[in-house]
Amino acid sequence: MPVSELSAVFRVLKSEFNWSDSIEITVEANPETIHESLLDQWRSSLPVNRVSMGAQSFQGQHLKTLERLGSAERIFQAGQLLKEFGYSNFNMDLIVGIPGQTIQQIVEDIQLAASISPMHLSNYNLSLKPGHVLFKKLPTSDDSAELYEVARQELEKNGYEQYEISNYSKPGFTCTHNLLYWSGEDFLGVGPSASSRFFWDGVFHHRKQLSDFSGYLKQEQFDSLPFSKTELKETQLEALFLEIRKNEGINLDHFKERYGLDLSLHPKIPLFEKEGFLKIEKPTLTLTSKGRLLADSLVCELI
Repeated sequence: MPVSELSAVFRVLKSEFNWSDSIEITVEANPETIHESLLDQWRSSLPVNRVSMGAQSFQGQHLKTLERLGSAERIFQAGQLLKEFGYSNFNMDLIVGIPGQTIQQIVEDIQLAASISPMHLSNYNLSLKPGHVLFKKLPTSDDSAELYEVARQELEKNGYEQYEISNYSKPGFTCTHNLLYWSGEDFLGVGPSASSRFFWDGVFHHRKQLSDFSGYLKQEQFDSLPFSKTELKETQLEALFLEIRKNEGINLDHFKERYGLDLSLHPKIPLFEKEGFLKIEKPTLTLTSKGRLLADSLVCELI
């Protein structure tokens, strides 16, 4: 997106919203698009203070599998440029579970990423829909669990603290907007395919903008698409799916007050705690390392 257009977006946002002094403003970029002239324009024209870079892997064959245009050399160059231009607070995305990826390659990817010194690292398991050409080549559930655990340990060895199932940061550099999603807070999505969510009257209300760019631009009013109201049980399910992902866990009192669900009374909680999936230190419920591998399944048993 041209810097001139990004600048116009920020002008509108500043005119419509009150910004705190500690606001986090992130832009996403791929390593191959980060160059000196772009960063110079960002620095002079935009209030951006955080960058999220999609590295995915340092292994050429895996980048090719993922149909990425980057390279290990380009990732290193991009990371160095970000720091040179004052964007030391940047994230790098890594992916595990790429078909053919070995444990050693995962460890090497994390070590190489850590050598660039991003303040934040996201480590996602590759997720594909049935029918995708690579779907049948994905690791089994047991293999995925092993890869995940190896990556978690290696990230922590390199000074990154896990604060959510797939996200790690240096102390003090957790991602504000990520935590907002996982804490059930409101967010406004602007642009084609952008999603919004608001908590009104005890339930979530969602809206997704038109994915067709021309159709989106033809809307006379931003709010011409209505919000859809979620049923209470759907809100409880969504909230639990998201909030349990955080390492700090769920405040049971707050969850009961906000969503009307007292998890402490669920008959399966003691069983899951005995099996080592959950840990309760009232008023907080957290997943254990073992439980994080089965988070979605555990949630389905609790709703």
